[in-house]
Amino acid sequence: MAKCICSIRGDNGKITGVLRLSQTSEDAPTIVQGEIKGLTPGNHAISVNVYGDLSDNAISCGAIFNPFGESQMIDWILNFDFDVV
Repeated sequence: MAKCICSIRGDNGKITGVLRLSQTSEDAPTIVQGEIKGLTPGNHAISVNVYGDLSDNAISCGAIFNPFGESQMIDWILNFDFDVV
């Protein structure tokens, strides 16, 4: 089983949250749970990048994580509809 915790903080400090990602086996779906506060209502996207290095903003995070070399990256970008918290 694989697990990770992602801490989220916007540049302005108004967007904060924690997401927990877990997977029971290598071929199982990834479960994303958590809460993000401060977003405007509506549709938002989250991408998972190769590195967690934020020293140079998004540039140092590397490419969007693509373990299977898919040409259609839209499958790897998670889209969520957020409610105001």
